[in-house]
Amino acid sequence: MLDDHSPVAGDTEMMADMSPDKPLPSDHETSGVQHGFQFPAWIWVAMLGCYAIFFLTVMLATGSGGRAVFAIVVSMLYTAMYFGVAMILSSIKGHEKPSPLAQGKPLQTWTGPMSASAVAGQVLAIPLALAMFGIGILLIIVIVT
Repeated sequence: MLDDHSPVAGDTEMMADMSPDKPLPSDHETSGVQHGFQFPAWIWVAMLGCYAIFFLTVMLATGSGGRAVFAIVVSMLYTAMYFGVAMILSSIKGHEKPSPLAQGKPLQTWTGPMSASAVAGQVLAIPLALAMFGIGILLIIVIVT
């Protein structure tokens, strides 16, 4: 996420090798390793789980009619396409560097370091709200009928 060209911990060997007459190495197209999203796998699993809960509860609550099922399936396909295209495009470059959050380190962002709980709060706020919304709709339908 931090896309400046300043050295970070562990890059001192690369910086020591640089001299004014050597060109700077390209950090985008020639390294074979990408910075990636820098999220640990559990954040992705939690996000996809929240979307699955949302679609399942909405399907159970409103999926009795053909038009509702059609609309929900189309929404599910759009969500699968959104995450699928992002996954395909991020895998084109190569392997990602390990997430600092998975190593117990803060994630470095433009606005400063963020802890795992801060990152999870920002990334999972909307998916969690959608999951709660779907559960709420299902509870209302179950109570009313």
